[in-house]
Amino acid sequence: MAAAAFTADVGFATGVTRIGVLPGRGRAGGTAPARAGTACRTGAAGTGCDLDNILLNNSSIGCLSLFLGVAAVRVERCAMPSAEPTLPPLTSATLYLVATPIGNLEDLTLRALRTLRECDVIAAEDTRRTGQLLNYFGISKPLLSYFRFNEAKRSEELLERLGRGEKIALVTDAGTPGISDPGERVVAAAVAAGFRVESIPGPCALIAALTASGLPAGEFHFIGFLPIKSGQRRKKLEALRAVPGTLCFYESPYRIEKLMCELKDLYPAARIVLARELTKKFEEYLRGTAAELLAVMEKRTLKGEFVVLVSQSNERVTNDEFPVDEEKAS
Repeated sequence: MAAAAFTADVGFATGVTRIGVLPGRGRAGGTAPARAGTACRTGAAGTGCDLDNILLNNSSIGCLSLFLGVAAVRVERCAMPSAEPTLPPLTSATLYLVATPIGNLEDLTLRALRTLRECDVIAAEDTRRTGQLLNYFGISKPLLSYFRFNEAKRSEELLERLGRGEKIALVTDAGTPGISDPGERVVAAAVAAGFRVESIPGPCALIAALTASGLPAGEFHFIGFLPIKSGQRRKKLEALRAVPGTLCFYESPYRIEKLMCELKDLYPAARIVLARELTKKFEEYLRGTAAELLAVMEKRTLKGEFVVLVSQSNERVTNDEFPVDEEKAS
């Protein structure tokens, strides 16, 4: 692009006027060739301009000046060329572990988007759910199902594809593959076969909950989902009392009250945080002992998937030291 600056005076008119930035000076009307698309709108008095909709060419920086009291906007194209960095292409014969949103689509990273756009195939825990995510971002790629009950068979197929040099993105329904979700088996197989594995970091309920919990994060132990059977659950919880650091669990809304009863019995003085609906509209953190949190559950039904964090303590935790949110508890 030439280094000369461009200017244009834009006259306001009723409705929407599409304008372009032209060499030299002059009035821009609806028939002007659009070098940079801009939508200007008038208010009741005909003096408003939607500056958020101004789109300038990537090769320069646009400078905008709004002259109040005068029905005109000056759009200047500054001679400050910038070159977009060239991103390296995806590597052939590589398995990419792509973290996907756990509730808020804005959490999908730019790197994750580029990986999903440039890979050869996407292995998904649920192809329908991943298909909805891809449609939202305008991405079209072949999908393969990869879930708990077909991991062994599908892992062999994915290794064959890697052997042909394909670039494979692995995603789960939400969060980071391999963290209480499918992925561990194929990663181990790919590493053993000598293929490259890359993690595309992003959303993870465990880390989101731990960092905002207020509990010690310097040392923590992730358990994931506890066994469903009561005897196995209790045995596991008893063994964990000897483990230092903050204990981190995933739990469903159907068993969260049962877990609080178990923790009340085995960890009566522990500080506990229940994190639910993370990154969503009704995200919430409930803090207290197991007994205090059970009292909350008597007043209201708690919905959504939970991250449960437990910090053991030899001292009784009071509401003054670690209060339950009374406003949300009511």
